[in-house]
Amino acid sequence: MSIRDPGVIARIEAAVAAAEEKTSAEVVVAIARSSGGYRDADLLAGAIASLAALSLIVYSPHFDVRHGLVLPIAAVVFLAATALSSRLPGVRRLLTTSARRRRQVVLAAKLAFFEERVAATRDRLAVLLYVSLEEGEVEILSDTGLDARVPRETWRAVTERAFGSGAPLEEAVVAGINEIGRALAPLVPKTVEDRDELPNRPRIR
Repeated sequence: MSIRDPGVIARIEAAVAAAEEKTSAEVVVAIARSSGGYRDADLLAGAIASLAALSLIVYSPHFDVRHGLVLPIAAVVFLAATALSSRLPGVRRLLTTSARRRRQVVLAAKLAFFEERVAATRDRLAVLLYVSLEEGEVEILSDTGLDARVPRETWRAVTERAFGSGAPLEEAVVAGINEIGRALAPLVPKTVEDRDELPNRPRIR
């Protein structure tokens, strides 16, 4: 089941509502297909594939291709491999470093923090759980009101417990929301004045 499935979205929304019953903080979930453009990786995949095709044509005794067709074949292979790479996250992961993918996720999470108006709450008590599907990475960002109350190590521990178990992604996201709620409850307890300021439904980016 995809994390974008309506049933999964409903489960995530319910988990956010349950977490916010324990705390005055707001929990925002954003799910992105990808956190960055990897066009260079796609082009590299195309170049490798076309070079492999040329090598087969030139050196393999099993291929007898007219000279006028060599370059068109290489071009077709290049375009096909480039397009295929753009649709296969595994290929992009092979052709990019983990450090680069991590940087892309962190930058995209910071952008989502502002685009999804996480900082729009009255007391700046909101936290973003950002999930990037292509990179298989998660980033948790809190607003300034929470930064003063919640140590940064708390979010690292939440990430490790929820997403380090090897559970399916949709289960890990729900677990992460539950962990965030438990972590915030004693530090930012629910008050009678609290109101729901941000939608609970996850943002699909």
